[in-house]
Amino acid sequence: MSLGEFLLFAAAAIGFTHIMVDSVIMQPLRDWVLERNQKPTGKITQWFWGKVNKVLSCYQCAGFWCGLPAGAILFGADLLVIFLCGCASSFLALTAAHFIQYLEANSVIPLPPAVPQEKRTSDGD
Repeated sequence: MSLGEFLLFAAAAIGFTHIMVDSVIMQPLRDWVLERNQKPTGKITQWFWGKVNKVLSCYQCAGFWCGLPAGAILFGADLLVIFLCGCASSFLALTAAHFIQYLEANSVIPLPPAVPQEKRTSDGD
């Protein structure tokens, strides 16, 4: 495996996971699964839709499942390699999600503290 293949795998796994968990384009699917999960049905059906909902809302879970096809496409049909790609993708997706949250949390422009009305000076006086 070359560095280029690794970088392609990492970008594909992170991007695919981000699309599944947090994109606007997949929101209808996530809403549909959530609706199915909330309907009163049998225990097995509710369990199944609960698991699907968890996969579509969790970066680590979705990262594993998105890494499986990415690994199969990029590295062939070796089952051990595909499984390890799923594990690596799970780690990469979760790390990327935390990094994105860190950047978002630190990108807010800090505002100066509010000055009480009586302490404000006016230029017109």
